[in-house]
Amino acid sequence: MLPDPTVILYVLALSVALLVGSVFACFAAHHYLTVLESTAADPGVVTWIPETIGQFWIKAVYVGYLGVLCYIPALVLGRMVPEGTARTVIHGLVLALLFPLAQLCSMGGSSPWLPWSASVFNRLLRRPDVLVLYYLLTAPIVILLAVGYYGALRAPDLMLAILAVPLFTMALLLYARLLGMLASVVRVTEPLVRVKRKKKRRPPPVDLPAAAAQTLRKPPPSTRDTQPLISPLDGPITGYELACEEGASPLSRAESSAAGSSKPVVRAMLDPEEDKPYAVHDPEVAGVGDIPPEVFEPTPDDRRLYRLTDPPVAPPRLLTSEFFTFLHQSTTWAAWGITTILGLGVAVMNWLARSFRPVGGDF
Repeated sequence: MLPDPTVILYVLALSVALLVGSVFACFAAHHYLTVLESTAADPGVVTWIPETIGQFWIKAVYVGYLGVLCYIPALVLGRMVPEGTARTVIHGLVLALLFPLAQLCSMGGSSPWLPWSASVFNRLLRRPDVLVLYYLLTAPIVILLAVGYYGALRAPDLMLAILAVPLFTMALLLYARLLGMLASVVRVTEPLVRVKRKKKRRPPPVDLPAAAAQTLRKPPPSTRDTQPLISPLDGPITGYELACEEGASPLSRAESSAAGSSKPVVRAMLDPEEDKPYAVHDPEVAGVGDIPPEVFEPTPDDRRLYRLTDPPVAPPRLLTSEFFTFLHQSTTWAAWGITTILGLGVAVMNWLARSFRPVGGDF
């Protein structure tokens, strides 16, 4: 008896959907973290760094790890309401509230795998208005992410699933951009509470006159403990070869010096290179005359440096004119296109698997 072809098509479509979905998760995590980290460092253009698929996979595991940590409290709170739409809304709200905080703590903590940083919360307490504004601005983006997710995986019509994929991928880039803007503001914000560091114990003061007097009172070292000097009269000397003037031997020079000769013993290394003068080349750069005074003038970047005498700098803003700058880059649209194509493959394979599922219901 031949197996039901519907089961075969279902298993095949589901397997392809899982395979393409894993690749989609890797690319989506890479593009999300690239936009996030580049915006946190510089709110201008996004720097796209080519990486290997292995690094993409690690990023996907990292983002999934943060999502699971934030989803655990959502599951606990969701148990308090009856199953249905209310529970799903609770899950989404808790995830949307906790995930940005976990991401910021992961970026500012001692390890990215430990999403806890007291310094991040200390800085956010100084700028609670920025955090509230962030949640208000991300509310429509989170709604687009939810609509794109459920539309791509749960839509009954294939056309709706195809239209939901580019909506989801673009909302993901915008979410990463806005979260990166929040991280850049937190990075330059002064902490609200200054943590006093423990001062190191200073060594006890030293009475210098007493220490000097105690040192002078010590008896000088005895000459009996010192090693005797080696002279030419004691035997051959090992080391550099020595030569004396006028071809005299070291022994005769030592004897004449001991006899009271006023002419000292001269020793030199027999190195023929020592007698050659060092060559000095001409200067490689010709004289340029007087340096113009414009060279010593500070640049506009130097003039913008903060000084203690300058007026206080205005606090950074969350939403600036540079927010949509990354959309003017061709690499951003290329990343969006790759992620969208992979997402379309996932949506189509998922729709086929749901269509050929032999058992009624949904997954």
